[in-house]
Amino acid sequence: ARLGRLKYAYILADSLSEFGQTVDRYWKDVSEQTTELLDLAESEGLLAQEKTRWEPGFGLAETRGWDSGTRALGPYLYFLKGRAAYELARMGAVAAPEKALAEATTNLGRAKELDPGKAAVYRYLAAAHLETAQIAASRANLDERHAALQAAEAALAEGVAAAPLAPGAHINVLERRLTLAQEGSLADVRARLKALEPEYQALTERFAADAQAQAAQAEFYSYYSASVNFEECRELLDRAIAAAEKAMALEPATIKYARFGATLYYRKSCLHGDQAALRRAIELAETTLARPEIQDSPGPRHYAVLAERLSLCSLLATCCVERVLALPASASERSELLAQ
Repeated sequence: ARLGRLKYAYILADSLSEFGQTVDRYWKDVSEQTTELLDLAESEGLLAQEKTRWEPGFGLAETRGWDSGTRALGPYLYFLKGRAAYELARMGAVAAPEKALAEATTNLGRAKELDPGKAAVYRYLAAAHLETAQIAASRANLDERHAALQAAEAALAEGVAAAPLAPGAHINVLERRLTLAQEGSLADVRARLKALEPEYQALTERFAADAQAQAAQAEFYSYYSASVNFEECRELLDRAIAAAEKAMALEPATIKYARFGATLYYRKSCLHGDQAALRRAIELAETTLARPEIQDSPGPRHYAVLAERLSLCSLLATCCVERVLALPASASERSELLAQ
């Protein structure tokens, strides 16, 4: 019962965080429940047991984020406790963020020791160090900032060494490099992104059947296309779209891939007057809104599903308006698109 309640709370907090909403009360709930369950599991000697023995299934509400590939109860509870502390510190929802971040790194470190092969642990361990670096920078403590940045890079590298066959570990490293590449002048950004391109190509060659890797490449090309001149933009945007299409084909039930793909097609239509791209954006939005995973239903992802539907409906309405404006006044399709 406790694990089922915690699973519900975590999926709720995690799914809402994906949309950038301030959900500190949900993460506080996760933190409190995890602390209680850790104490109970430890006293009963259950930390090494598989959590699947007790946890209920939530059907379509299940997410990759709940499991993260960790089966044992102990390391997973330490992971949840560490992530909750990080999220609360990141949102400024605690009186002493440095203390919360120290708690995050301690618990994530414990999860890493108990189960060293899970990429998600290293991702949030690095994120906690980066948040520590930001706080140090705001206080002009450059030595502490430098140490925290080094610790973040070390955590990401350790993740690749511990889980070389996990796409997520490699994606974590590339996402950090992508963030750093976008600092400085436009000329510097272009040069860094060009240098980073072979690494994303190597990622999708190595993990060709992984949707997450394809989506990461699509995101990279999306940023890259925005930094180049108009002539180069179309080719890079097409590469982003091709990678997004592969991600959608590999994981049709993952709504964020379809939403991102539709957005890329819409951008192409706006930049290059491509009506075929606009029609594909409309098609993607329509088919995604009809999927069972995005229907309004009770459960821990209820509010996240509403946010997904809102985003897709807004995009679809915009695409329909753009399509109407591109059609001649006599076109019979105009009234149908306006109604839609």
